[in-house]
This record gives sequence, C-alpha cells and structure tokens, in this order.
Amino acid sequence: MPSKDHRVSIDEFHLLYLRSDNAQLSQQVALLTAQVAQMQAAPPRRKCPVAVPDKFDGSLAQVPAFFGQCQLYMSLRPEDFPTDQDKVGFLISLLSGSAARWATPLLTQPNQVLDNYTEFCHQFQAIFEDPVRSQTANRCLRELKQGRGSLMDYIYYLFILLDLYAAPSPKTWGAHS
Repeated sequence: MPSKDHRVSIDEFHLLYLRSDNAQLSQQVALLTAQVAQMQAAPPRRKCPVAVPDKFDGSLAQVPAFFGQCQLYMSLRPEDFPTDQDKVGFLISLLSGSAARWATPLLTQPNQVLDNYTEFCHQFQAIFEDPVRSQTANRCLRELKQGRGSLMDYIYYLFILLDLYAAPSPKTWGAHS
C-alpha cells in the first residue's frame, strides 16, 4: 500500500497534468474564438457584376470605351483599388500592342506617374486620344448615311457620334477617382 507522502505526490502529479491540459485547452479555445471572430468580421467577397475590361491595343477609337469600362470596373471594386498605384497598375495590365510598348518605359525606369492616376490618364490621353475628336465626330456626322444597314444600326452609330461630339473633354478622365 502506498504511503501517504507517496499518495500526495501522485495527487500533485495529476493536478499538474490537469493544469497543463487545461492551459492547452484554454489556448486552443482562445485561438478558435479569434478565428471565428475574424471569419464573422470579414464580409464574403462578392462577385463583380461587370467583366474585366477588354485589352487596349492603342486604337484611338477605343480610348473612350476603354476608360469607361475601367472606371466602371474600379468603381464597383473599390477595395481592390485603394491607391492610385493600384489603379495605374490595373490599367497597364490591360494594355497590349502599341499601348503596352508605350507603357514599358514607365515600368522599367523610375517614374512617379505610376503613383498618380490622374497624371497617368493625362499622359495616356496625350498619346492615344484623338486630338481632334469633336471635329472627327462632326465630320462623321455629316457623312453618316444609313446605306444597307438596319435602322437600329444607323441610330446606334448616330448616338455614338453625338456622344463623341458633345462629350466633355477627356482631360477630366481620372480626375474623379
């Protein structure tokens, strides 16, 4: 039969073991509680209702549509574009052809325009925007004929030209972001 001293040391051993086990369980509970709180705090990532804009290859006629699509996409995902650098990087990632070749020096040499979305837009437009956009639209309006196309195609093209002719200056692009 174990002595009284021996029984006390076994009881103390069990007590130490239970305290250690309790401490480990407490740590696990704290960790799980923190993880649950983090999961509850983070809202689920929603799917963007618009597609990523098409690549821009440098076509003058595509500049307004490209910028419009990019502005819409970025405005619907503000958490993805919190800084000017994020916005500029997104636009550059959508460039191809001559537009990508234009942007290459911006990426390979130190350049502050990468940190300034408005300035990037101004430089981009100086290269790719039709410098006589309203005159071009005016000429196209005067030359517009329905021809063999459908009436809907004619009206659609007419509205596009009217929009180009009456649209605000592209110099304001990027100023509202």
